[in-house]
Amino acid sequence: MVSAYYFLGSKQKLGRSPGTGYTEEDGVLWNQDNAYVDGGLPGGLTKLEINHTFSPSFFVSAKAAYYDTGFGLIARGDKAKSYTYDDAAGTAIGTYIDFLSVRPQKVANVDGSYFKAGMGGNHELKFGFSYRDMLTNSATRYNGNGLVGQSYNGPGTGGDTNEARIYRDGIVEYGGKYSSAYIGDVFTKDRLTFNIGARIDRQSAKNLASEAPANKSFPSLLPALKFAGSSDDSIVWTDISPRVGMSYALSESRKTVMRLSLARYAGQLSYGSVAGATGQNPVAVSYLSYRWNDLNGDRLVQPNEVMLNNFIGASNVDPNNPSAVGSTPNQIDKDLKSKKDNEVVLGLDHELGSNFAVGGALTYRKTTDWQYTPRLAAPCATGVNCAIIGPSSYSANAPVSRTIGGQTYTAQTYSPNAALVAAGGFGRYRTNQDGYSTSFKGLELTLNKRMANKWRARVALSLNDWTDNFDGTPVSGNPGTAGSGNPSRQDIAGLEDGGQVSVLGGGSGKAAFYSSFKWQIFASAGVELPASFDLSASFFARQGGLLPVILRVGAGSDGTLNALATGPVDRERYATLANLDLRLARNSKIGRITITPSVELFNVFNTDITLGVFRQATSANFRRIDDLVSPRIVRVGARVSF
Repeated sequence: MVSAYYFLGSKQKLGRSPGTGYTEEDGVLWNQDNAYVDGGLPGGLTKLEINHTFSPSFFVSAKAAYYDTGFGLIARGDKAKSYTYDDAAGTAIGTYIDFLSVRPQKVANVDGSYFKAGMGGNHELKFGFSYRDMLTNSATRYNGNGLVGQSYNGPGTGGDTNEARIYRDGIVEYGGKYSSAYIGDVFTKDRLTFNIGARIDRQSAKNLASEAPANKSFPSLLPALKFAGSSDDSIVWTDISPRVGMSYALSESRKTVMRLSLARYAGQLSYGSVAGATGQNPVAVSYLSYRWNDLNGDRLVQPNEVMLNNFIGASNVDPNNPSAVGSTPNQIDKDLKSKKDNEVVLGLDHELGSNFAVGGALTYRKTTDWQYTPRLAAPCATGVNCAIIGPSSYSANAPVSRTIGGQTYTAQTYSPNAALVAAGGFGRYRTNQDGYSTSFKGLELTLNKRMANKWRARVALSLNDWTDNFDGTPVSGNPGTAGSGNPSRQDIAGLEDGGQVSVLGGGSGKAAFYSSFKWQIFASAGVELPASFDLSASFFARQGGLLPVILRVGAGSDGTLNALATGPVDRERYATLANLDLRLARNSKIGRITITPSVELFNVFNTDITLGVFRQATSANFRRIDDLVSPRIVRVGARVSF
């Protein structure tokens, strides 16, 4: 069988939030649209697939595809303006950045299955190969004068608390190549099914030729740069991932089945790691940070308001050599490894009766080789092991407290040794975080009654515990971010041995923590009523998500951090989420046509559970509600089938 396929999807979103976490003026919002490579094949997905059965025992499938995809995010405000984060008011004002990302990719896959009897049973040999070539053209452009205000504390205040950042646009091109091969065997004999396999992956990424313009206000501080690209791959990983598993029916009736799986997985390379603010592309987004005195009180940075004699820090540029071409203060560990998941799953399933089964599974997963990006403590050449600023070279800042509604919140940050930061050219080092791992322990219980005797039901309950593990002094290095190596406790880095992992969700302004739900339950049921009516219900409940209160507190050269208030990250949670939905439908046949009118009721009890609030205790908008469960909704519809 030979098939060809073409698909072009389009997405436009007017007024998309960039997810600053603040109340955003209209000019800060984005208008989103599709973007494609100019020339060549048309935008969208083009795929050719060939499936061939060589014999009753041998089947092969081959696919090749070209996916030209990308998007643009254009700020809605006046292009003559820049923007400011007003921490005290909890607002973002002005005109945000414009962002364009075009990401064409080429993909090829070959998968095969071969069946053969042997060893008193049957074998299914599976094998395959895949190749993916990905490219990104990314442009981040700062509107107005290229100056951004940070941690603003009110009109006309002095430069001792405010920060002005001088940005250079990031106009970069980088790519990655992924190739893999796998082989496995599923052996079935009587009541035993045994499978074994292994996969080998090679992943690489590099920076390509790129150039960026100078800052509009201070071209001498951040001049235009042209980068010829890397001659070699900046990151290369080769990993072998083995797995073994089995299932065994404990009796001849085969009503009780035990299953066991052991596997090791290598994490996928994010090829953008070679670029960005902590990569090795010198023309990625760069900035120099200074104190800011808002002389005219308009809450937007003007060139004469930047206190050039009061330097704070830098990102992706050495302030001592800002015009360096083809080099960056950032480095990548030559021995950088992929993240590893080691997982064990033990399960048991039992048939209680006809069409009625229960099951349970225990899961344990330990993840190691997380990445983080500590600061360099000295100049470092590519391809050597670099000296980093460890936690002993950070000094504690005075604790900051806020009392709101009778509740006092206290947070403390640490600042890196300024002399060492300068010696390292304000660069960062992407490496694996020794002594840090995460552990996941889970229990899942299920009950499943398939449709019979005019009713069906399904229940699934899970209990989970995902924790951070540290050897030695904890420093930030979190599943949600690369981690800065700062020992300050933050909302995405609780730095508590045995504490809950906290990962911040993203996209379209959502800023809720989606990790560390210790329990959740899902149940659904349906019954056939007289007169061809069907009634179904769906119920979902889970523990409330993390609500880590933060204070925006300075940390020297590391800027202003979301410092975690007193206590662990799960000291406070949102309310338990519970939701019930109902549906009543009736199938009616008219000749060969089936008409199914329905009435659906969502959020039956009209709960108003809060899913997200503004968590910054140093802002006037503290605990402002940002996200609520949708209210009760009634939907009437009909489906026509023929």
